Amino acid sequence: MAYRRAWVRFRFRVPDAERLSPYLLEWDEEGLNSLSENDQNALLATINRWREEGKIPRTEFEDTFELVREGRNWRILLNWKSSVQAKIVINTPESMPVQVEPVPNEISFEPGEPFTVTLRVENRSHKELWARVAHTVEPEFMAKYLGLADCGAFVPFRLAPGEQEENISTFLVWTDMPEEIKEFKMIYTFEMEKP
Repeated sequence: MAYRRAWVRFRFRVPDAERLSPYLLEWDEEGLNSLSENDQNALLATINRWREEGKIPRTEFEDTFELVREGRNWRILLNWKSSVQAKIVINTPESMPVQVEPVPNEISFEPGEPFTVTLRVENRSHKELWARVAHTVEPEFMAKYLGLADCGAFVPFRLAPGEQEENISTFLVWTDMPEEIKEFKMIYTFEMEKP
């Protein structure tokens, strides 16, 4: 095979330890072990019921691996120097009856490589809802290195009662970003909009 490099992108879902923590005594082993046998069995039964019903809270991750061919074998190229991590943060007012989940909530990429953020938004009310999303980054100076390729998430949108929708935006971090920047936050703030 003439090609010496390839890229593999994957997504995976795992139980969300942070959202499970309150139900599991904040992961306190001693506290969990000191529960009575009946309380331990009840906790295990609850977790099994959640698993069967598909209700265990999960989080999604997406990553891209660069593969390099060495002889007859392919190896993962760990280019830690250029990898950047973006953490997705969601802000919604308590009075706003929506559930918003970023998919994935953390993204690894290299400068110059486009990446996509998907926001799953669900209207949890019995009324039609109009909303818009404002986007900021932290640290603020990162904004000058971030280009928006597709701005689907930033157009005001309408959700019928109980409706779920995915809003997708694609970004590109310019290659002239300082090498010392290894992570930043992308903050999505939801606001009610009048129809």
